[in-house]
Amino acid sequence: MRKFKLELTLVIAIATNQSIAQSEIGIRATPNISSQPKVVNPSSAYIYGENAIGFDAAVDYTKMFEGRNIGLRVGIGIGLVDHRYVFEAPRNAFGTMTGNGNVNVNSSLENYLYNSLSAQFVYRRKIRNLEIEFYTGLTKKFYYHSNEADGIKYAFNRATPYNPDDPNAGPADFSIDIPPIKRQLHVDLPIGIGVRKTFENQNSLNIGIVKNVNLEPIGKGKMFVQMNNIAYTGEFSPRSSFIGIDLRYAYNLSKKPVTPSRQVQDTEGSRYKKAVFLELFGNGYLASINYDIRIKKDRNDGFGVRLGVGKGHFFETDRPTNTGRYTSVPLNVNYIIGTKKSGLETGLGITPSFAFHSVSGNSKNITLGGFANVNYRLQPLKEGLVFRIGFTPFFDRDEFEPTYMSASIGYGFK
Repeated sequence: MRKFKLELTLVIAIATNQSIAQSEIGIRATPNISSQPKVVNPSSAYIYGENAIGFDAAVDYTKMFEGRNIGLRVGIGIGLVDHRYVFEAPRNAFGTMTGNGNVNVNSSLENYLYNSLSAQFVYRRKIRNLEIEFYTGLTKKFYYHSNEADGIKYAFNRATPYNPDDPNAGPADFSIDIPPIKRQLHVDLPIGIGVRKTFENQNSLNIGIVKNVNLEPIGKGKMFVQMNNIAYTGEFSPRSSFIGIDLRYAYNLSKKPVTPSRQVQDTEGSRYKKAVFLELFGNGYLASINYDIRIKKDRNDGFGVRLGVGKGHFFETDRPTNTGRYTSVPLNVNYIIGTKKSGLETGLGITPSFAFHSVSGNSKNITLGGFANVNYRLQPLKEGLVFRIGFTPFFDRDEFEPTYMSASIGYGFK
């Protein structure tokens, strides 16, 4: 904890250094595909780790050196790493040694949740109205809910059901045991490139691709296989490497020079269009309250960002009701075509969902879904009723629903 406080103090000190010009604060979301776990399998069974959907997000602070294209970015983040395993082998290699076909297991262990501190060097190169941004650095991750061992045990084709708690049942036929990882040092190396578009000088949107490389596996796990009366010991080690899409909105904190004509324009009410609306179904799954802001002043069209909170899908629980609902947090980048009240809204988003009660069965404490949006949107040019309706196809690890729809009603203002 003392080391964490020292590192956080250094991050704050860098962020508040006034010797560097042009500063900005940003919000970043990075849906990603986690790397396959490392598998060492000396048996003849077919065993491998699958890619899975993960999530990383941060609030960051960037300062560019005066008169140069390079700068420094520091951030505080949160994220999730998921991983799956697949096991397949002949049925007659286990238990009674009879039967045809294969036994199959395709499932996942617990998610790894983390907080992070990051420091990156940033290089920007302007090409016409766009900027190409390259960045790399180090991210230190602090995993939590990881002070206990994680693992699974399976037995196949037994004459009597296998009870892992029975000391006379013997070893399982397939098991994974991952030790606790709390207080271990985890350092990752992100390398990214993106396209940065600036709106009204103070607002910018960055869309890029990032490759995150972990220097060590999250946890080095032991894998055991017993088949054909032979025992094999291998390795199953989850990794935090991923490739993802960076979506970052930033606000430039540097003051702009105000000309008399611009001052008159500002006093006449040049502001960013905003909206608060209730959405049924859609990105929040069941329902959500959302805040939307446009990037260009006094315009209904163009890019915008959206943040919300709502009620998600069901999860299994040990409570008497047996089920609960996730709390969903829709995050979305959208683009509206049409300068009048009516417009076509398109967008991409991610929705992490959090269970604030204990889960059971196959449910997880955190899930992640991806959404696309194609909506008709009615928003007043000044203030008034906002209405949205359209398709919001979504996907997650287990499901793809191309015909999912949503409807929204709310209030728009400046």
